[in-house]
Amino acid sequence: MISKILKNIKKVFISYFLLSSGLTVQANEINEFVAVQINQKSYQYSFANKSLAPRLTDVLSPVALTENWYWPVSALYNTDDTTAQLLLQRVLQQLDELQQEYAADIDKQQAIISMVSQIKSWQLATRVFIPIEYDLARVSAEFNPKFMPGNYQLRLYKRPSHITLFGLVKQPGKSTHINAGNVKQYLTEFSSLAAADSNTLYLIQPDGSIIKETVAAWQQTTIEAMPGAQLFVPFKLGLFSTRWQRLNQDILALARHRVLL
Repeated sequence: MISKILKNIKKVFISYFLLSSGLTVQANEINEFVAVQINQKSYQYSFANKSLAPRLTDVLSPVALTENWYWPVSALYNTDDTTAQLLLQRVLQQLDELQQEYAADIDKQQAIISMVSQIKSWQLATRVFIPIEYDLARVSAEFNPKFMPGNYQLRLYKRPSHITLFGLVKQPGKSTHINAGNVKQYLTEFSSLAAADSNTLYLIQPDGSIIKETVAAWQQTTIEAMPGAQLFVPFKLGLFSTRWQRLNQDILALARHRVLL
């Protein structure tokens, strides 16, 4: 009798253990998600493990052939990543500190106020610096990465007809792109503020690459500003401080995370 009772207890224990184990496994099989907003449309992908995560071709395939996209200006942003927002806070803090320090310098005050106004008007998100091109991704695994779980924004554009001027210029904004033209052809289209380094100009190509040259060097170069590029006129550097140089570099870094419209 006792032996039979013990056997029944053992069966109940084993059944409970298996049931509990099954429930535990099921609870741990939670899907991962990738959510991508492509222009105005949203797509969501779920997968059991990261090895099954969508690749760039999977994300692009629903829209790649719907328009004549100009791939060089396409950009991917990770909206969960706070890098751009933290950089924005740092830049604004530097500008605020310099504005207080140079309160008596009218030229610097004008330049700082203009720069703050421009930056606060920017739409920002942390950019993922990878080439976005459907045909390239289809033929090369190197350019067809998997998406990590998270939320993304993918901006696709037709060929832009402009470049963007910003920084210490009297009229920041868009300027008509010159087909097959080089940077020197834009030099007559803007006037610099008094606190600008009028001898230096930065070119930020749509892929985020940065080229720095003196104005004299730009006069000699044949480098083209691609459609959708940005031109930045920086602050004049201080003689005994690196703060202006650091500010220029941080503004450049922030501009690479702009969501250009």
